[in-house]
Amino acid sequence: MTGLSLPASIAEIVGNGTLSRDTVGCSASAVFRVQGLAGGGNAYLKILEAAEDDDLRRERDVLKWLTSRLPVPRVLDFAQEGRTQYLLMTEAPGSSALGEVQATEAEQVISRLAEALRAVHDVDISACPFDMRLDVKLAEARARIDSGLVDEGDFEGVNMGRSAMDIYHELIATRPDHEELVFTHGDYCLPNIMLKDGAVSGFLDLGRAGIADRYTDLALAARSIRHNTGDERLVGLFFEAYDLGEVDWRKVDYYILLDELF
Repeated sequence: MTGLSLPASIAEIVGNGTLSRDTVGCSASAVFRVQGLAGGGNAYLKILEAAEDDDLRRERDVLKWLTSRLPVPRVLDFAQEGRTQYLLMTEAPGSSALGEVQATEAEQVISRLAEALRAVHDVDISACPFDMRLDVKLAEARARIDSGLVDEGDFEGVNMGRSAMDIYHELIATRPDHEELVFTHGDYCLPNIMLKDGAVSGFLDLGRAGIADRYTDLALAARSIRHNTGDERLVGLFFEAYDLGEVDWRKVDYYILLDELF
């Protein structure tokens, strides 16, 4: 199977499957692709040393809640031993939008991403139990700073040399006075969206999903498109395809800055 020591329930499902480390994305978890489960098929396994603000149980719960609402991986098992958590999920079909945007017609991929984000934001939030509004996010950001969990060396180039507390104070001072609340993905970037046959086939890494301002996703999508294509024209195409109308670039900048603390 693997050199990893896994909880019994996880090991039973994995069987003699082959585990390989997945290094795409910026997850705090160690992520492994599992090929050849005991019952057939492939899966992904996340392993995390749980912290107060970072817990795979939340992602498990979000995935279960979204099962009938969006195309997301199915939870196969969750286990915890001490502080170490294990989340085993089915493999989403297709390939990541990151690979697709670099290998095919970028304009088509960007349009699909915008349309898919509309679907995410159209999820009914009347019974959604996951709150990621600014009160919650800013409190989490402050807790992460106080616990020394913010990596200041990983800031965007424009913010290098700044302290996490300095950014936090700016976020408090420039906080938007209105949140347009929808269901949000929470980390809507190219590696977290799967495409198959020209359509979105899966949403990944939903640990920060929940009710928040739609600009939470719009901002991180814009940043991801810039970073991975270097084409500002595609950012404009994304907003046009999303059909937002006039873009509030102050909010785009605000939510990109907020993500520095996570």
